[in-house]
Amino acid sequence: MKNSILNIIFTLWFVKAFAQQPSPLNEKLHLDSLEKALQTNRPDSVKANTIFSLVEYWKYKDIVKSKMYLLHGKEPGKKYPYLNSLSLFYDGQYYFNLNAVKAATAFKKAEQSLSIFHNPKAYYLLVNAWLNYALMNKDTKGYKFVARIIPEKALPMAEKGGNKVSLAYFYTRLSTLLMNNYQFAKAALYNQKLS
Repeated sequence: MKNSILNIIFTLWFVKAFAQQPSPLNEKLHLDSLEKALQTNRPDSVKANTIFSLVEYWKYKDIVKSKMYLLHGKEPGKKYPYLNSLSLFYDGQYYFNLNAVKAATAFKKAEQSLSIFHNPKAYYLLVNAWLNYALMNKDTKGYKFVARIIPEKALPMAEKGGNKVSLAYFYTRLSTLLMNNYQFAKAALYNQKLS
C-alpha cells in the first residue's frame, strides 16, 4: 500500500516536472515583455518563438488564450519548415494536460519533423518531444516504455545538443524513474554518469 501511494505521488510529480517549463521570477514583467515584442516589427522566427512562449505561459492559466496563441503561431510555420516543426511541438505542449492521445500524436509528429534540423534548440525540443511522447503513452505502454525511450531516443539527442545542464537533467529524470520502479542498479549507472 505504501509503495502504491509513493508511486502515485511520484507519477504526479514526474509528469508535472517534465511538462512544466521554469516560471519567470516576475511573471507580470515577463508577460508584458512578450506581448510588447509582438507589437514590434520583428522577423517571423522571433515572432513565432515569442508566440510559442505565450502558449507555454498560458497553458496552465488560461487554455483559451493558450489555444489562441497556438493558432496564431502556426501562421509563420506555413512559410518556414522549422517554424512548422516548432508549432507541432507546441501542439503537444498545449494538449499535454488536456488530451494525452492528441499530445502524443503531436509530439510524435514534432519528433519526425524536428529530426531534420541540427541545431541546439532543435535537439532540445527533440529530447522533450521524445520524453513527452513517452509520458503521454505511460498509461497504455507502462513505465518500461518510458524507461526505454529515454536512454534510446532522448539521451542521444541531449548529447548531440551539447548542453551539459540539460543532459544532467535528463540523466537525473531517468535515474529517478528507474529508482521508483525498483531498478536501483540501473539507476546507479545513470547517476554515475552525472559525476
